[in-house]
Amino acid sequence: MKRNCVILLTLAGLTAGWWLPLGRTGRSAAHDPAAHLSPEQEEVRRATRKRELLQRLLDEDEWSRHARSNATSLAALLPLVQRDYPDDRDIDRIVGMDPLAAIDYFLGNPVADVQVGERIAEAWARKDPEKAIHHLSGKSGYRADDYLAVALTGAYPARPDLVGEVLRSKPRRWQERYLETLFSGSYSVRKPGAPPEIESDDPFADDGHWITRKSGEDLLHCLADDDLREQARKFWEDETPAAEPAEPDKNPLDLARYDPGDWEQRDDLFDALREKPEETVDAIVEQGGYHARKAAILHVMNDFAPDPESWPAALAELEGWMDRLGVIPDHPPSKFGTGQFLRGPEVAAWIDRQPLALRRAWARTFVQTWVISEPAAALDWASSLPEVAARDEAFHSGLIIWTHRDPPAAIAAVEALPPGELRESAISNAAATWATLDRAGTTAWLDSLPESSGKTRAIERMNPVGD
Repeated sequence: MKRNCVILLTLAGLTAGWWLPLGRTGRSAAHDPAAHLSPEQEEVRRATRKRELLQRLLDEDEWSRHARSNATSLAALLPLVQRDYPDDRDIDRIVGMDPLAAIDYFLGNPVADVQVGERIAEAWARKDPEKAIHHLSGKSGYRADDYLAVALTGAYPARPDLVGEVLRSKPRRWQERYLETLFSGSYSVRKPGAPPEIESDDPFADDGHWITRKSGEDLLHCLADDDLREQARKFWEDETPAAEPAEPDKNPLDLARYDPGDWEQRDDLFDALREKPEETVDAIVEQGGYHARKAAILHVMNDFAPDPESWPAALAELEGWMDRLGVIPDHPPSKFGTGQFLRGPEVAAWIDRQPLALRRAWARTFVQTWVISEPAAALDWASSLPEVAARDEAFHSGLIIWTHRDPPAAIAAVEALPPGELRESAISNAAATWATLDRAGTTAWLDSLPESSGKTRAIERMNPVGD
């Protein structure tokens, strides 16, 4: 938004400037070649200049390159690469500046682009395998595990021994989860005894002294058992598997009583819901167990209307499905996360009419989506929820996102909260979030607040014992 305002203001100023006589400032007409142009030539010159200026002003790549110049600090660069997907030069600059701080930023920012963080982790591991893997190995959580896995792939060509050491230290479940990440890739190396590579400007140049190796060829012994080793080898097979023979149609009544632990039955049930929705849902309503009814409502949620204009009617239809199946969905439709949220108040009013279990299940995810477009309204609704409807969890998840996007506005909203536990915990969470962006500003804000439990907790979180 700020950038758009700058563009509009700049264009407004330049519009007037385009129609002023050109080339008169700071020198006389006698020394100005433009002074001797005919009116037609002058018009062409003005049009050319206007076109060049517009191209420079409105070219997104030009703005991005300017914003990401070498003078840009890491703190300013990280939000930019989230907004505009970074190229390899951006990633290299970040790794060259402070990869540890960048990784911690992406780990601590709940709305950060996971893929950008993974690219930084992989590039860092290629450049400095030991530091990257040592740092990521000390982190916990799914996102940290994702970053570590891609860092292992980046470090593998240079330090397979280090990658193997980390892989052996991980439990079987972790190895299985990242098996494809670690074993499905390949990389190029120079042939033994090949002469040094000659640099070329041709990106497709190949001097014939390169060989391709599969990732993880010497890591199989680091896996927990033979089953995992066999799965890993399958990623190296080049043959396309033969098509499986078609199976006979499944009886919807059998599918309705499926075992949720059996993934094949789960796939069969979802196939039937896609291919024969009415017949399958009728069978589930008639004889299906709880897990089949949950699967059916999930299918309804996955087919939810993608157009926000249609959400009120789609929610009314969902209410009928909930009554018919006797279950409620665990989370809002995934389509709520696409596009601008145009119907926040109406959906909030619908949620308010639903059973407590749905309000509790939907509150946090709904607020996280709504806060992107209408943060004040989203947090106001969250604060009005009863505590048993996940009020605090919904409010704070929205507050963290708002603080990352617009710290001054979020801080003002925190200060406007009435006295109480919600306000104190909001001070702590807002401060901890803002500190990742502007520690000095956060400290100044806390210093301006009266003593309270929230302020004390915020200071403790910013200065943990042992740091």
